[in-house]
Formats: sequence, structure tokens, C-alpha cells
Amino acid sequence: MSYKFNRGCWINSALSIEQKMALAHQIFAEQEQKIIRDHRINKLTSQLQDDLRLSWECMNSYGIGSRCAHCDSTAPQGSCCSQGLEDKYDVSLLVANLLLNVNLPRTHVRQESCFFLGYRGCTLRVRNMLCVDYLCPELEKELGPGSVAEIQTITAGEAKTTFLLCDAIKKIINSSNGPVQLSRSC
Repeated sequence: MSYKFNRGCWINSALSIEQKMALAHQIFAEQEQKIIRDHRINKLTSQLQDDLRLSWECMNSYGIGSRCAHCDSTAPQGSCCSQGLEDKYDVSLLVANLLLNVNLPRTHVRQESCFFLGYRGCTLRVRNMLCVDYLCPELEKELGPGSVAEIQTITAGEAKTTFLLCDAIKKIINSSNGPVQLSRSC
């Protein structure tokens, strides 16, 4: 695949991804009990796990993660999951991953790629809406409109529940610490 939709369109974040991950770890360590005891977060986490299972089953059935990882490993400047995409991730989304026992990566697999892109696709379970919904034009053409519609219908649940979970996490963090700037990219 040669289409690179996101070259040069990322807005620089005030915090590096390493700083965001450190902040997410700190907040989760300090607020974990409050977060995991929250009824709404428990309900959303359970729903998200179901939504994620459906999304990943669907995407894996079409080989999307491995195809994107392969494209990234062979394209000279990386794939659509290019360097800078990680800047779209905010702290609440990273906390949501910690809540689901994801080990946040410590290094890039490839410097030209998104910090979270591994050898088999994304290393995160809870992803930014752009990462959930976007398919490059080549992949869309290869899959066909019926398959793309099926994928988008199934992944819509993941996107909605992720948004609601991140919003609930932000409310807990802000109620505990006063307003904290977590950006709205979740």
C-alpha cells in the first residue's frame, strides 16, 4: 500500500508521548482504586471489552492489522500509522489501556511509524477513533464496499464506548485533582 494520508498534518502536542505515558502511569497509580470502583467505568469497561472483541475479530478476519504492519515494514516512510499519529493519543486513552492491563510500549518498533505500531499491528487495545475507523483507499478498494461497511458498523460500538469511557475517566481525574489538561482527542 502506498497511500499515506497523514503526512505532515499532525499538530504538535505540548507533551511528548513518553511524557503522556508517564503521566498516565502516575494518574493510574494514584487513582486506580477510584477508577476501578466507579460503577459507570466498570459498566463501560465491560462493554468495551465486548466491543473490542467484535472489532478485532472482524478486523483479523480481513487481515487488517497484519496488512497494515506489513505495509509499514515495507514502505520507505512507514504506513498510514506513521510517526506523529501517537500525538493524537491523550492521557485518558492511555489510562483506559492501563485499565485493560495493556503494557504501554517503551520504544518504537520503527522510528518512522506510530509509537504504538508493533510487528503485528497496534500494540494498544483502546485506540484513537482515527485508528479504529480509517482504512486507506487501497485497502478499501481491495475489501470492497460491503466489507468496509461491515467493518465500520462493527467498529462503531468500539468507538462510541471508547469515547464514553475516556470521558468518564476524565471526570474522575478532574474531580480528584481539579481540572487537568487531557486534550479531547479521545
